[in-house]
Order: sequence, then structure tokens, then C-alpha cells
Amino acid sequence: LDGLRAECIQGRGMGFDGKTLIHHAQITFAHDAFAPSEAEIMLANRQIAACKAVKAQCQGVAALHGKIVENLHVETAKATLAKSDAIKQIEAG
Repeated sequence: LDGLRAECIQGRGMGFDGKTLIHHAQITFAHDAFAPSEAEIMLANRQIAACKAVKAQCQGVAALHGKIVENLHVETAKATLAKSDAIKQIEAG
């Protein structure tokens, strides 16, 4: 399992977002490595909120912490939240 943990961490570092597993005992390790962190979840929520606020005010560009938030960021943020929700549902049983 130490090797699996290392592979998962390495995979995330290389940009992968998951790993194929062959046994239910491996799920925790994959979730730990690939699940969005609390900081990533908070950022995703703030990016979505920033875009919604700009659209509600009919302005053109959203920004968060001095950085532009574009549609690509919002789609990535939504995917981050969806992944987090899916993992929580799986772990809840």
C-alpha cells in the first residue's frame, strides 16, 4: 500500500486526476491523494461566486485576488466541487 500511496501522489503531481483500482482497500489512498484539498474547494467556490457577481452586475471580467477568473476557471472549479462531492458520497457509503 505504500507503493500505491506513492504512485497516487506522483500521479497527482503529474496532473492526473485519478487512478484505476483493483481492490476496495485501495480507495482511501486514492481519495487521499486525488481529493481536492479544503483550500482548493474554497478557491473553487470563490471563483464561481466572483463570476456570478460580475455577470449579475453585467460587467465583463471577474477577478479574484488580482487574477482574472475566466469561464475555463469556472468550469475547472465546478469539476473540483463535483469531484469533492462524489468522493464524499462514496465515503458516506
